[in-house]
Amino acid sequence: MSHGSVTTAEAMSSREAPRRAGRLKPRLTAVRDASFGRTSRRGFTLIELLVVIAIIAILAGLLLPAVTRAKQRALGTVCLGNLKTLATAWYLYAGDHEDRLVGGSTYSRDAKVRADWVWIPPEDAVWASPQEHPVSRERRLQHLKDGFLWSYVGAHEVYKCPGDKDVHLRSYCIANTMNGEGGWDNEPYLVHTLSEILSPSTKFIFVPNDDPRTYRLGPWVCYIEIESFVDPVSWWHNDRGNFAFADGHAENHVWKDPRTIQIAKEGLFYQRSRQNPDLLWIQRCYNPRSPL
Repeated sequence: MSHGSVTTAEAMSSREAPRRAGRLKPRLTAVRDASFGRTSRRGFTLIELLVVIAIIAILAGLLLPAVTRAKQRALGTVCLGNLKTLATAWYLYAGDHEDRLVGGSTYSRDAKVRADWVWIPPEDAVWASPQEHPVSRERRLQHLKDGFLWSYVGAHEVYKCPGDKDVHLRSYCIANTMNGEGGWDNEPYLVHTLSEILSPSTKFIFVPNDDPRTYRLGPWVCYIEIESFVDPVSWWHNDRGNFAFADGHAENHVWKDPRTIQIAKEGLFYQRSRQNPDLLWIQRCYNPRSPL
């Protein structure tokens, strides 16, 4: 047999090969198509959806408190900036007025004699809630502008803590002992000039005041000789309070006693609080004649 000839078996094999390939190819294609079809049509089962929803809920529960705390920290930073601005204005005023401190109240019984940092005229200085004695926003803004620190500050946003959700345009008060009204047991501790303040880095001037009763009339008051609050403190920044001090710095103070936070959140006045470390700290920082 020559090398160019083809045997009968080889010829039959060559004819059968395409047939076998033709028979196999559709079956393979069908399997592939069927597999693809099953994959493309398959969705989430009810159980799988419930598991996904549960995971999302757990993650939200973990993340939302952290987001809230971060937001409060950011608001607290803005508040500290406001307090530093007010403390600087307060200091500059004393420098421009022969060491005398600006008035720490917000109204005067004599409308012709006033030198307060914010001035509320007698017709608006009413001890009633904003709902009982409404005053327009324009008039409340004018209270700030008529105050003796406005020329140093010049922006009403500085007077308001972003964490304060009340209708007031002003969140801050000056400590009564810093040329305020006197009264209570504060009279022996009042100062009227900058040079009278001992250890100014430990004596606060401005205090956020969460007083819901009025338009934050008067100074912020605390007893010194007895273990009792008069006005409540603020709690707007993760149960902490911000303060501006006589040397110009501002700081965030952590409340340690649960009673302090309760007094703040409930807006309670004249609350006795024996052996309260927060009250002791406040009384020390509130007394400008103390060397501590």
